[in-house]
Amino acid sequence: MNNRYHFVTHWHIAGNRQIVYDIISDPLQYPRWWPTVYLEAEEIAHGAEGGLGRLIRLRTKGWLP
Repeated sequence: MNNRYHFVTHWHIAGNRQIVYDIISDPLQYPRWWPTVYLEAEEIAHGAEGGLGRLIRLRTKGWLP
């Protein structure tokens, strides 16, 4: 049996728009700055210039309520 889940998260990061964009726009670095949650990040598809169509696979762990 294959269960599929979809989680929506809301992050609050102190900083201006450029600082926040710089942090969240590079998901391949997530394991570097939050290794207890993001175990692996892999680019599956590069996408077009500007990142449109880019596909990233993330392996994560965490506590579910």
